[in-house]
Amino acid sequence: RQRQMCIRDRDGSGVNFVYISKTKVGNNEMYIIRYDVIKGGSTTTAGLYGVDTSSGKVYTVTGTEGSYSAKEY
Repeated sequence: RQRQMCIRDRDGSGVNFVYISKTKVGNNEMYIIRYDVIKGGSTTTAGLYGVDTSSGKVYTVTGTEGSYSAKEY
């Protein structure tokens, strides 16, 4: 189940952090989080990030569910 946190400025612009899934990327189990930017009434995905479940290290993630790859941030 997806969960999200929205942070907004007074003008309505802001960001959403959306939890996508817990999955294995390479040898690391990660929480995958999507970063969306909200501006002018529209939402654009700005990136995917992964947080290693054991070390807490953050990674930039590319690809799609089932074929993610990650690089340490």
